Amino acid sequence: MLICSARVGGNSYLLSEAFIKGAIQSGHEVVKYEVGKKKIILYLHLLIIF
Repeated sequence: MLICSARVGGNSYLLSEAFIKGAIQSGHEVVKYEVGKKKIILYLHLLIIF
């Protein structure tokens, strides 16, 4: 599961944790990846051909 919340304890974070807990209790395997804690840099390169 991708967690994009930047604040631990925020609404999105708590909702995702509850979802993960329910999935585990139902017998599913869950992999958690906290994207909000990563530094992501996006570069856009435009190629214009006339």
